Amino acid sequence: MDELINEYADSNIDHFLQMIRDNSKVSSRYENKCLFVNVNLINEPIKIHTSQLDKICSYEKPDKIPSFKYLDSYGIKFKNYFEICITISHHEYTFMDESNEWRATPLKFKIGNNQFEIGPISNLMVLLTEPIYSDNNIGFYDFDRFATIKLSLNDGLDYKEEFCKALYYLNSYYLKPIGFHVTLMRLDSSDDDPLDILYENEVEDVFKKASRKRNFKRKNFISIEPLNLYNEAMGKHGEQRFMLLYRILEFFISRAIKKKIVDMRYDTTISEEEILKAISLKNEEQQLSNLLKEVLTPSNKRRLSEFCNSNGLIDGSEFNKVCMSLYAYRNSLVHAKETEIERTSFPDPFEDKEHTNLWANIVDEIARKCIKKYNEE
Repeated sequence: MDELINEYADSNIDHFLQMIRDNSKVSSRYENKCLFVNVNLINEPIKIHTSQLDKICSYEKPDKIPSFKYLDSYGIKFKNYFEICITISHHEYTFMDESNEWRATPLKFKIGNNQFEIGPISNLMVLLTEPIYSDNNIGFYDFDRFATIKLSLNDGLDYKEEFCKALYYLNSYYLKPIGFHVTLMRLDSSDDDPLDILYENEVEDVFKKASRKRNFKRKNFISIEPLNLYNEAMGKHGEQRFMLLYRILEFFISRAIKKKIVDMRYDTTISEEEILKAISLKNEEQQLSNLLKEVLTPSNKRRLSEFCNSNGLIDGSEFNKVCMSLYAYRNSLVHAKETEIERTSFPDPFEDKEHTNLWANIVDEIARKCIKKYNEE
């Protein structure tokens, strides 16, 4: 490796080659004009000829690295290994908005036969991307501070869908308790680099709570669409966040009815009239009510009713009022008929719509329960 570094001394990639050489966790070597770097997640070496390194030095994408390709401007692929950049944000920490650093030990989990790892960007990806997308051209620099999701897809699956599943677990489980959320990051963004601002120690300590030592096996999913809605909602505020989350409930309305009917068919104590009643739920408010009743436990319903009553969302503690008020609030956002102006929500710069955040948080909880009950394999 020293021979290769000397060959590219004073070039724009010598620093990246040194990082690869000095990384004790990744084996690398240089022989026959080729750089070999082991990709740990799949335990196979990538082979990069010096002719391809010369292209990188000229700010060009190398085009003849065996089994390798770029994934648009957000990642790389080598055989069945994928590495994709992510942005980590927090609504309440403005200095953390659009941060790109994973500030905990790498997080690992599996879905089916596929391995996922969330952590610092690999030195290999830094070498293959920073000279091309750095501030020489666009505006980013110090790519070694970025975070990525690394995937080893042994089942030949669509990497985009698997990436979205990883995002969902990050947003709904691992990072949820500390209020952070993750989105896809494009390296060709022209935004100012947010990493110029120093991070505060207490946020660093909080973020370490996302660390998990166990390589836990997570459940797979039936449909990707509700996961995409949830991931998108995590980056939004107010009414936008509420509507994206509410759409998840809409997605599962018919699935909840079908599952209820299947369960009822095999219960001999249930009469035909009750089954017919379940089938005849055509009113959207009734369908929403059925979904909430099916997905929430009696304890969930009681606590939700008490919460809504104490925060002025409903008058009383009956669970049916929660369903009615939730549906009415949804309608107040999507309709704008002058004849129903009293029941319609319009933007007002002088009004603090606290109810929006309350309903959004409620629907967030319900949406995750729907995904768990109706979308996990």
